[in-house]
Amino acid sequence: MNYKEHNVPYNEMGQYWQEVLDSSLQELAIDYGYKKTNFQKLEQKKMIFTIDTAMTDRLMDICRHDNRMLYFYLMAAFEVMLYKLTGAHDICLGVPYLKEGPASENLAILIRSTITSDMSYRDFLNILKRNILSGYQNQSYPMEEALMEANCPVPFQNFVKCTIALD
Repeated sequence: MNYKEHNVPYNEMGQYWQEVLDSSLQELAIDYGYKKTNFQKLEQKKMIFTIDTAMTDRLMDICRHDNRMLYFYLMAAFEVMLYKLTGAHDICLGVPYLKEGPASENLAILIRSTITSDMSYRDFLNILKRNILSGYQNQSYPMEEALMEANCPVPFQNFVKCTIALD
């Protein structure tokens, strides 16, 4: 992803994250299909699926063979899926920080989006794209500090971690 470094002053980055995190973050309630217990061993589960060549070609055509657009498109699809699974309108995801940008102590940055049933996919895609680009412009600000300043009830290190790799 091509990143144009904008020299955003540190205090402006802090202000950006305060605006993004201005209301409390809610934990997504996803039905796992079974009851969790405290003693249940947490195992990493891996699910691999392959998108066939025809579907890949179609996606790349939709995204005009631009990897950035493909990233935005797939992130939007993932957030729509979370919205439909949970009914949550306010979705906050941690995405990997952009190594091409300014140095960062963050392994992930938060992308927060609001989705409603009356939005078109294109409208949501454009909003999400703006949110992602703004997040990357402000990625040098420590996420843990931003969450503490926003009085986030859940410490950043305790957020549910789910690794999704697109290859």
